[in-house]
Amino acid sequence: MQAASPPFVFDIAHADMIIRSSDGTDFPMYKVDLVRSSPIFETMFALPQPDQGTPGNGLPVIDLTESAAVLQVLLRFSLPRAPPALNDLSTIGPVLEAARKYELAPAGEACLRALERAVPREPLRVYAIACTVGIEPIVRLAARTSLRVPLAQLVDTTIVELESTSGEELRRLIKYRHDCARAAESLACLSPSGYNTSFLPADGSHDMFLCSCTSRRRSGGTGPTFPQWWNAYRQGLRAKLQVCPWEGAVRSQDAMQAFLSSGACQPCSQVSVNQVGHAVAYVSTKISEGVAGIRLEFDMRSGTLQIPARRISRTLSASQTTDAHEQDIADTDIQRVTRGLAAMYRMCRSGGFLLMMTMLRFYLSLLKILVPFFISFLARIARF
Repeated sequence: MQAASPPFVFDIAHADMIIRSSDGTDFPMYKVDLVRSSPIFETMFALPQPDQGTPGNGLPVIDLTESAAVLQVLLRFSLPRAPPALNDLSTIGPVLEAARKYELAPAGEACLRALERAVPREPLRVYAIACTVGIEPIVRLAARTSLRVPLAQLVDTTIVELESTSGEELRRLIKYRHDCARAAESLACLSPSGYNTSFLPADGSHDMFLCSCTSRRRSGGTGPTFPQWWNAYRQGLRAKLQVCPWEGAVRSQDAMQAFLSSGACQPCSQVSVNQVGHAVAYVSTKISEGVAGIRLEFDMRSGTLQIPARRISRTLSASQTTDAHEQDIADTDIQRVTRGLAAMYRMCRSGGFLLMMTMLRFYLSLLKILVPFFISFLARIARF
């Protein structure tokens, strides 16, 4: 049976050997390239060679157990050319396994970077691949990122890579999500009966939430309690954290919506909007800290890929940078909504909530009239 032709990138003139895949594709190579890039190949060629496989164009042939799809990626890292792009997750796992087997460091490093890049897009696939190969930092990073995806969506998605993982590894991920949800709910004091203020700063800025309005007081209670709008926001947040237990579930827009739709009493309506934004940001930070304290179980079994310490630190640094970037976005969002709340609050104080809503409807009606007029006007100017 004639061997299949390799990809054009392996059309190497004057090659002195052939690497043959398990499915019969021949890859012409220079022995010196393989020796330079892999100590395993260097040792292999230094040993007495057994009888060669079927000759390929008169050159010695070495049969490998990897498929052509894996070798055409792996072997390109030993060529003095630009390395291949690793965009297909389905091949990254097998290539990484082969890179470990032949100690081809550039290929292994590239696969790790590709897995890191894929974590935000497909955390569960990356989790499955990293579990199979045994890359602990990426297993933890993917598990942490998967908290942003609802469990129902994860279950409804067919993921081929999960077929290579054990049921125990999937159980650990589900337990991790459950523990993170409990930690987030506990630290944010979101239990149905959790009315204490320990989740708010100790500088007294939480006092704006304490409302002595009788209609908002718990049955049989005598002390102050949270206003109704904050309780509504808190319960909505609790439901969100049960689905996606991460700090991104804390949104200042939700607090604003609960505040504006509550018909708050006079003490509640005088709440400082800057304090609202501060409290929402604080809750987000506490949830992030709580989730970070939950450790995913990981079995350091034989065959686990050992990554150098510098590689692990770089992986964790990338994760922390991503979280910091997302926190910056959340802070900017909170500041923007806070400014809007401040303007609405000033209107509430000057003319009352009903006046503010009346003016808002008036301006919206005015915009509906003016926008088509300006579009028509600009179109006429463009024709001239």
